[in-house]
Amino acid sequence: MQNTVRDYQADKNKIKDFLNEFEVDTEDGYKASKYVKQLRNLANREQTTLVIDLDDIATVDPELADAISENCRRYTQLFAQVVQELLPELKDKEVQNKDVLDVYIEHRTLMEQRMHHNTDETMFLHLKLTKIDLLTF
Repeated sequence: MQNTVRDYQADKNKIKDFLNEFEVDTEDGYKASKYVKQLRNLANREQTTLVIDLDDIATVDPELADAISENCRRYTQLFAQVVQELLPELKDKEVQNKDVLDVYIEHRTLMEQRMHHNTDETMFLHLKLTKIDLLTF
């Protein structure tokens, strides 16, 4: 494949659309969102790992799937950023059993929001502090 410059912001938008919109057929003939359920479970702390099937991405956008295969590290970061953006919207109940790390993460997130510093560095710090294994291909 020839080397081209990727538009990572456009790819982030594609990833967000993919996670929100990818559907599979259920046994009873209905369509179900495959990844929104996992994301909701992550948001509610009922699940700790997001498993994404690269074949699912390839059915929707083969070019994006190739880019992920060729630069997995970068796309893992992009998926992590998208997941962090989506989780607050999908959280539908408060986590009951907070531990010290939960309180620390919550405190740091609030501090960053108050300071209005949403730089890549603070986003990376937030991602490092989460208790979620964000991506498994």
